[in-house]
Amino acid sequence: MLGAVAIVVTTSLAGANPLFGVMSIVVVISTLLVLRPGVFIALTGLTIPVAPIAILPFGDFVIPMCDILAIAAIASLFAVRHKESMKPWASARKTGILRPVVPGILLALPYSIVAAVNTAVTYPGDAQSFAVILQRAEIVLVWLVFGAIVWRSGRIRTFLIAFVSATVLLSAFWMATPGEGDVYGLQKNSSGGYIASAILVVMLARVPNRLRIPLLIILTGGLVSTGSRGSMLGLVAALAVMMFVGRDRKKFVIPFLIAATAGVAAALVLPADMLARLFSANAAGQFNTDIRGLFIQDALTQWAWSPWTGVGVGNYQQRTEGLLQVKTFDPHNAYVLALTEGGYFLLAAFVLLIAGTLVWLLTKPKSGLVILAIGVQVSTLAHAYVDVYWVRGTPVMGWFLIGAAAAWAYGEKWAHSEGTDSLAPSKLGVRSIL
Repeated sequence: MLGAVAIVVTTSLAGANPLFGVMSIVVVISTLLVLRPGVFIALTGLTIPVAPIAILPFGDFVIPMCDILAIAAIASLFAVRHKESMKPWASARKTGILRPVVPGILLALPYSIVAAVNTAVTYPGDAQSFAVILQRAEIVLVWLVFGAIVWRSGRIRTFLIAFVSATVLLSAFWMATPGEGDVYGLQKNSSGGYIASAILVVMLARVPNRLRIPLLIILTGGLVSTGSRGSMLGLVAALAVMMFVGRDRKKFVIPFLIAATAGVAAALVLPADMLARLFSANAAGQFNTDIRGLFIQDALTQWAWSPWTGVGVGNYQQRTEGLLQVKTFDPHNAYVLALTEGGYFLLAAFVLLIAGTLVWLLTKPKSGLVILAIGVQVSTLAHAYVDVYWVRGTPVMGWFLIGAAAAWAYGEKWAHSEGTDSLAPSKLGVRSIL
């Protein structure tokens, strides 16, 4: 009742300023839900697949709602931690809530430090570069922390169910309109990345096949319908790595066969011109292949002017005439982008960030969660070899799962050393899903 009254009063006071009214209602609702972290966690999972359009303008930048909700969830979890009666959360306080992701944070810091120093020395006063650096640091650090805290609170099941549910709906939209450049403003490559991550989640989830089979059919059909070859390449790379590092390879066989069969079936019903584009058998497909080569050549030409300092973070813009019609200022290769923006040192820092965290994960016991984190991160990074990476929403699932996997591994180590299983997956309610 109090909440309803507060919303009505706030809306009335908004009067002639609808934006103020909407923001006021959001603030009131958030305040009322501050002790309900599960709501924020579920909303975060639901909004990741629509991150490109569910945005909040902030000056010259936009912030996706999934990032805002993740931060709100972190704040809510900290607000209730002293009220939680759940033993794992109480035990986590004793061992340090953020301690599991400290190695990941340390591996991420060099990228931000190198980028900031390079900007301060070479391009002083470039406020836009510093804003981009801060944005990229937030993408990694917030989602690492969010993943660890969600795992420690025992609510990762809520998050993954919400994410997969939203992605299944997104897949259905793409299946209804195959071959389109976007659906409801959601571009094919970003959509393909989310769907590929959801496929990996469903393949490893401990769910009965009566649920797994239809989910995989819809998700795989949606992935093929996007026409995102980079997402498909990323998924294949992830499956290859997961088969290699996983202990129980047999459990991949049936889900893999289901996904592969669904993918072939979806491809057979695609429009002929879209199928030809997928295999670069027509002008559109060949153009998309060629333009990426032009982007890389254009970026490397600019890097050659300043091989040690680059053009500055966030400052790359294509100069080749044939690329000027593309609105995205990115060479569509995350590794070339790092080299072009900050020279040798920034590329080294980026490789340390992505390779270092994967090696760090490979040293952990190979649970379903650890394998999933490795798979999603590999899928995203393989896709980033032919597409953009530093876009809010694109890399967040990989960093979230790395944080969650680190928290699981740390909890297992702590539990064994203390002779207790209070942080084990079964106690956290996760064994039924991963």
